[in-house]
Amino acid sequence: MKQGGTAVYPSLAVIAEDVFIWKRGLAVDTRRRWRMVMETELEI
Repeated sequence: MKQGGTAVYPSLAVIAEDVFIWKRGLAVDTRRRWRMVMETELEI
């Protein structure tokens, strides 16, 4: 597996983008779950 200087950067950019999307998705998911928890607390 040959790793050239230019081949490293695109993969790093893709990984960084994946992590960013994953973190953003996680934050949205956590917020949604938190809202659901709050709504259930209010119903009780």
